Amino acid sequence: MSVPAVRTASTGVVGGALVLSLLAPGLASDAGPALLIAAAVAGLPHGAADALLLNGKGATSIARRAARLIGYATLAILAVALVLAFPGPGLAVLLVLSVAHFAEGEIAFDRLAGGPGSRPAALSIATSIVALPPAAHPEQVRAVLASLSPGLASLVLGGPGRLLLGSLAAGLAGWALLRARGRARSEVALVAALALLAPPLVAFAAWFAGWHAVRHLSRLVVLDGRQDAARHLLRAAALPTLGGVALLLAVALFSGGPAPAVLLGLLALTAPHAVVVAHVVGRSGGTQIAADTLAG
Repeated sequence: MSVPAVRTASTGVVGGALVLSLLAPGLASDAGPALLIAAAVAGLPHGAADALLLNGKGATSIARRAARLIGYATLAILAVALVLAFPGPGLAVLLVLSVAHFAEGEIAFDRLAGGPGSRPAALSIATSIVALPPAAHPEQVRAVLASLSPGLASLVLGGPGRLLLGSLAAGLAGWALLRARGRARSEVALVAALALLAPPLVAFAAWFAGWHAVRHLSRLVVLDGRQDAARHLLRAAALPTLGGVALLLAVALFSGGPAPAVLLGLLALTAPHAVVVAHVVGRSGGTQIAADTLAG
């Protein structure tokens, strides 16, 4: 798919989830856990493609490639251990890291599509998907968050915490709507509406798999440049995706249900994924990726 087609498709997925939530809120809420699990599996390949990036320039031996992959897995495991040992601070750190990573992805994709890469729009979208659901749907979020960290749940879902999150997200959205132009402005409004009006699990599932993951993969496809780039990336991501599923299953043994397990697993994988994307894909605007990594 072309970049414009990916942009249209991701907008359609998020818009469809919003419409479903408005027309059939009960059905959407009941389907939330299943949609989250499906979205996690569907979205894992965009992170699993990191295996190609790790095996690029400089990874000239099997031992060095193995060391990089082991380091990647170790960082994800350490992220889980951090949350298990210090649930509140650990989750807070991973959520802030996720916002930063999501914003970076928004900027990069908009530039790939020929836009200016609006920072206000990117930061607003990333913050909305993380901060607005707790502010708008505290009890639904509490059902998931409290099983991971009762302390953090009380802090962010209480009156002052909800007010702070809502005010932050609303302020950034207002700033973005004033500063952004064209498609970026409409995307800010769409994601904010999804986060406000859809059940939290539905909102995150639709945005993660149907928006963030496919847009990231499209970046890699364009930067790869080969005619069969999409097939090449997905084939290379197959085995690491199975590793990601295994991590989610392992996390499920230590959490209070499938939804907390999926969210914690995705947050843990975001730690090494964000590092790889920032270091490899993000360097020099990603211009070295084809020669140095994907084609390597």
